[in-house]
Amino acid sequence: MVSQNSSLTSPRTCARPWSAAGALLIALAAALQGALAQSPAIPTPYTAPDAATAAVQSLPAGIRAIDRQRREGHPEDALKAADAWIASHPEDTAGPFMRGLALADLGRLDEAIATLEALANAHPELDQPLNNLAVLHARRGALDRAREALEQALRANPKNTIALANLADLHLRLAIDAYQQLTRLDPTHLTAARNLLKLRELPALAGRTPGQSTTQPAPETPR
Repeated sequence: MVSQNSSLTSPRTCARPWSAAGALLIALAAALQGALAQSPAIPTPYTAPDAATAAVQSLPAGIRAIDRQRREGHPEDALKAADAWIASHPEDTAGPFMRGLALADLGRLDEAIATLEALANAHPELDQPLNNLAVLHARRGALDRAREALEQALRANPKNTIALANLADLHLRLAIDAYQQLTRLDPTHLTAARNLLKLRELPALAGRTPGQSTTQPAPETPR
């Protein structure tokens, strides 16, 4: 999912007397105040489309009911139903998947991550658990683990556009974080300051607040 061949480095601006760069740095500093205070987040976990869609209609009625409970704001009921489904359908992958999503809805991220990791380890051919696992890792700030999960999801299914969009957002976040750190360490690094401003001006980030999605990808359907 990722290419590491391109260099992210650029020539550093030569040191100049403060009198020459001061005016530009002051202007950049004002614009950077908001940028340095926040980093973008990649999209929130999977939310299924309306039950009227053909994709969801093709799922077992029990899984559709669990998903409907989640979407209607009843994650505890969804979790109980997912546990019951797993007990009666131990070979079905949709039950653990829905269980992981319900746990995430409840804020029980450790359990959600453990559930999705177990599902991904048992069924590495499934890309959707890996995509949602990456989102949970990103919530925790474990960006390297999020990247690895997204790359694995794309190896399982190179056509997973949601995972690809999430990976793009993750790289954008990593780039912004790196430029923020660089400008803190070296406030005179004008190239870093300019690039950070350019990143923050991207249409995908316009008007965003922390935690908002950078994209509105088509939702995936549990399997």
